[in-house]
Amino acid sequence: MTDWGWPITRRGVVQELPGLYFVGMPFQYSLTSGLVGGVGRDAAYVVDGILERTTAGVPTPTK
Repeated sequence: MTDWGWPITRRGVVQELPGLYFVGMPFQYSLTSGLVGGVGRDAAYVVDGILERTTAGVPTPTK
């Protein structure tokens, strides 16, 4: 977490906790990341990361 309470991510992917992702954060990737018109690009990046993990055989964390 940052001093302001935001998670530390790289374009929405939490490196320290595999399997944890975020979308819709302000400036996640660009100025429009926190807006409906810009969140799609960020969501696509996160989905690509999830698919990459899944196809690589990395288990997805479960409860």
